[in-house]
Amino acid sequence: MGRGPHRHRTAGVLRGLPAILVEHAGVSHAAAGALLSLFGAMGLPWSILVPIVLTRWRRVGVLYAVALVAGLAGVAGMVFAPTAATVLWVVLLGTPQGLFSAVLVLIQLRARTHEGAVALSGFTQSVGYAIGALFPLSFGILHEATNGWPPTLLLLGILFLATIPAGIIVARPHTIEDEWERRHGAW
Repeated sequence: MGRGPHRHRTAGVLRGLPAILVEHAGVSHAAAGALLSLFGAMGLPWSILVPIVLTRWRRVGVLYAVALVAGLAGVAGMVFAPTAATVLWVVLLGTPQGLFSAVLVLIQLRARTHEGAVALSGFTQSVGYAIGALFPLSFGILHEATNGWPPTLLLLGILFLATIPAGIIVARPHTIEDEWERRHGAW
């Protein structure tokens, strides 16, 4: 694990956000636990607001942009000034959690038929979870290879940026059946 003026050896006990907060931002273990709770709690208001925004106002692009900018700002804050406003960085990093409920709503909004919803759900869940399973391992490998959290946090920022094409696609008001018919004929 990393060492430095605010880093503590955790002997493998802490992983993920708590480890970053203890070793990189210099917070206590208790504060890291509280901040992890705050991070998790960020999902609650988003799980209520996101479906309303998507179903009533169809503002997928705005929602996606807010999540992307907040996530990038949280990463930048944790990389460049981790002790300056740690609570703010955790709140900003927790904001993209709203995209999880967005995916669930968009499966219904981007399909006209039951079959389309099943196909889209199967694709998003299998591919999404497969890709998502690779990143914790990648983060751990990068952290161990570099002996620090900034490169790992920068990888998270790159991951946020890499989702921009997906955000552009899901912001289009087309259904999966529309896309199929455009490319292959009748659904």
